[in-house]
Amino acid sequence: MKTTNMPSYEELVSVISYLSQIPDEDVRKLGFTVVIDGRKATIKHIRGALRACKQALYRQIRSVFVIQPEKFLDQQKLNFEFIKEVYQFKCTLISLHKLLRFVDATQLPDALGGTLHYDPYLWILLRQKIENYVNRANSWIENNKRRDNTISNKCDEKTFKKDSLNSNALLKIGDDLLGELMQNSRTNLLKNSDWDNAVQHVDFLMKQIRDIKEKSSEATHRKQRYVPLKLLEYHSEGVRNLVNWILGAGERWLLTLHEIGESYDDAKQLLKEHNELERKSIVCSVLC
Repeated sequence: MKTTNMPSYEELVSVISYLSQIPDEDVRKLGFTVVIDGRKATIKHIRGALRACKQALYRQIRSVFVIQPEKFLDQQKLNFEFIKEVYQFKCTLISLHKLLRFVDATQLPDALGGTLHYDPYLWILLRQKIENYVNRANSWIENNKRRDNTISNKCDEKTFKKDSLNSNALLKIGDDLLGELMQNSRTNLLKNSDWDNAVQHVDFLMKQIRDIKEKSSEATHRKQRYVPLKLLEYHSEGVRNLVNWILGAGERWLLTLHEIGESYDDAKQLLKEHNELERKSIVCSVLC
């Protein structure tokens, strides 16, 4: 942690809190080792960094190493600061070349004598992409689960197409992000367990999206098959009712239709009704 151009205390606490949530739970249980580069820092900056660590990493700190300032007088002031200020973790003032005795070289950037490939700009860019993707994917997953759990769920074809487009876009972004992470890992630009966890997390979210998309597709296809079958069922029921009527009350009613009409107009009206009944009967027989 460089202490030049220090952010505000609140910003520093927020950043440290965020960084502490990146490792998985098993790693966090081991505790954190904090390294503060105090070679060109003021006592005020180092004090602010220590207090921010105390607030953000309460009882999670195993040890703190402060790389001692270059000037002897500043070293003495810092030693006095450690004596005066009571911290709930061990603070050690140490020279840069002795730091590797306590911290593995793979966990330190080259600026501190380590072998960790660390590009802060690339790191921030990828973390932003990961956070944005995780937020979008989780939101999409939760919305679809909430919709599926709603009793009055009405997933029409338009909604299905919209969800399908959104899911396809999320899967495309996820594939691109995984490719970028894997590429950086192969070139050793970013190679540690935190990025491996990020790859697994993104891959897990994509699997959830695919599963939900597949289930939604199956539900839509079932509905599309169900509608014609339901219409056919209604039609069959109507035909059965008509046949039952003809064989029952309808037959008795038809037997009463033997009038010939007392006048020309009456006969013409009876003929019209007969032709209409015959036409309906033909239509019903065709539908059957």
